[in-house]
Parts: sequence; structure tokens; C-alpha cells
Amino acid sequence: TAQAALGSLYIHGEGVPVDYREALKWTRLAAEQGDLTGQFNKGSIHGGGLGVEKDFGEAARWFHLAAEQYDAMSRFNLAIVYSRGLGVARNDAEAVYMYNTAAVIAGTPEIGLHDLAGEAERVVLNLMMTMDQQTIREAHARSKDFEARYLKHYLKGYFERKRSGEEAQQEP
Repeated sequence: TAQAALGSLYIHGEGVPVDYREALKWTRLAAEQGDLTGQFNKGSIHGGGLGVEKDFGEAARWFHLAAEQYDAMSRFNLAIVYSRGLGVARNDAEAVYMYNTAAVIAGTPEIGLHDLAGEAERVVLNLMMTMDQQTIREAHARSKDFEARYLKHYLKGYFERKRSGEEAQQEP
């Protein structure tokens, strides 16, 4: 977590000069250890060409890893990559799935990315205008399956946090 945070500071020049070499060093260390922020930032570095040559395929690889950890922004970015065929084969069904699942996660109260959820829903409606009905149904079915898994994951974490909070209140 600290490595990802340090990488972010170098990316944005917060408290230190912007230094993409240092940002990449710290971000890579965090990302390779499975840190969600490190993985998202590594995707952003490659997708934005921040101190490296733009590589949307590499960006997609890191966004996928973060997306597997229920990161809404990574899923939103993957949707863009798939809808435009940037570094991956264009796949509108995968883009719809990623937009839909980004909206599900972004709509979680604690996450507070309601604008992102709304934008994902708006973009997916435009994208579906060029798709056949069978492909749309398949993408939505995958999205519903994801929503059920995410809800289970979310509720498990919610009740664990609630239980931990109650235990902390009971300690002297």
C-alpha cells in the first residue's frame, strides 16, 4: 500500500516533483504484489504513456488484475479499451459487461462513485445501439451473474466490518 501511495505521489507531483521513472518503480513493486491501487496505476501509466511508450495491451493486463479485485475504475477503463479495440480485440459484449459491472460497483454506498455509475450506464446505452439483441442479452446475463457475486462479496465485508466495529466498541 505504501509503495502504491509513493508511486501515486510521483505520478501527480504531490509533495515531490513529477518523476515517472520513480512512479513506475514504486507502482510496479506494489502492482506485482497484488496491490489494487498499484495495479490500477500501472494500467494508467501504460495507457497514458506516462514515462513509457503507450501500450494499451499492457494497460488492459493491469486493469484486469485490479478489476478482479472489484475496482470500478479499472472495469470502466477496460470497457473503453474493449469498445475501441485498444491493445485488445474489439469486443462490444465485453465492453457492455465491463460498463455494467463498473456501474454495479460504483453504485455501492461506501464507494460513492455515483457519477461514474451514471456515466457507465449512459455509455452502455449508446454502445448497445450497434449490437444485436442476442449479444446484448448475453452481456446482460453475465452482468447479472457478476452482480450476484459482488453482492455476496459486499455483504460479507459489510457484516464483517459491522461485527468488528461492535467488538471495538465493547473493549474498554
